[in-house]
Amino acid sequence: MRPKKGLYFTLIILFILIQALVQYLIITGQENDRRVYLDRAAFDQSHHFEVALGAFERISEIAAMEVFATEEVALLLEEAVENPGERDRVRKRLYELLKPAYLRLSGKDFRQVHFHL
Repeated sequence: MRPKKGLYFTLIILFILIQALVQYLIITGQENDRRVYLDRAAFDQSHHFEVALGAFERISEIAAMEVFATEEVALLLEEAVENPGERDRVRKRLYELLKPAYLRLSGKDFRQVHFHL
């Protein structure tokens, strides 16, 4: 006895549906894995950025307190406030005073020092 053509057709359709279901599950799983991986990578990168930023903030604070916030600098800034006509001379003196420290720090990715007179 020979199977009916309808049975073959049904089996082929069933096979195609099973293949489509398996393919859908594989693709969905891969997309989910990719999303989880990218979320984790973004979190890790964000964390590393925050750590690096915090380290630079601490270095900047230490440099400001230990290198630039000296009594001599404070006296020069006070002089600039009290004698506005002398600001250019005070600015030059600050530059000369702080240049060696700045050059040492610039080798450690320290880029700017600002004094607003």
